[in-house]
Amino acid sequence: MNISLQPYGSGLPDAFDEERPCLKDCFYRQLVFNVSREVKYYNDRYSTIAAEILEGVTDRARFVKAYDLTLVPPEDPEISNADFDKTMVDFPPFPLDMDSDQPDAAEIQPWLEQVDLQFAEGLVMNEKPISANQRERIRSWLNQSFTEEKTEELLNQYVLDINSERYMIMGGLLNLFPPAIIDKTENAELQPQADGTYVYTLDIVASGTNDFKLMCTLVLENGLWKIGVYSYDMF
Repeated sequence: MNISLQPYGSGLPDAFDEERPCLKDCFYRQLVFNVSREVKYYNDRYSTIAAEILEGVTDRARFVKAYDLTLVPPEDPEISNADFDKTMVDFPPFPLDMDSDQPDAAEIQPWLEQVDLQFAEGLVMNEKPISANQRERIRSWLNQSFTEEKTEELLNQYVLDINSERYMIMGGLLNLFPPAIIDKTENAELQPQADGTYVYTLDIVASGTNDFKLMCTLVLENGLWKIGVYSYDMF
């Protein structure tokens, strides 16, 4: 961008007089050609531009006009961030046959642990924006193990809308398990509900003064068992 400037204040400093034309010329050239990139923005108008320091003196100038402006559109995330999902490995399949007479609740914990780990490793913070289409690919990835409702909640929490059709992956943790050192787990149970879902519960014995009870609903959606609501309480 080409910028035209005029001296700040009333005339040149006293040091720049007619007897020192070289310094005077340097002063003007400093303002015109060596303006720094620090531009302050007030009330929709560029108000000041700070120039570089010349021989220990900070020069100041007023913004007069700008011309030959070129607008560069933002890069297409499909190109600039094409590998945004390189760490998003498929989630492990649900381990149980829920049509069996007695599905083994003990197999749920390692599956949940793997889902928890894979989420943390897959949805890592990304400093580049992604497109709406790329966000939908994250939706499909999450929907492998989470219900549509839970997937939408996770998207709104971890893949934020930063402006029109642009999103930012913030990353984070599922918090499927409490933030504590787990000594052991016990009393894994899987209870069928009247609405066709199952509630999985697990007692977690942790280091410290509190233990936890984990609760997770399992919902049959599109032929696959998925994670719905989950939480843990101290006891």
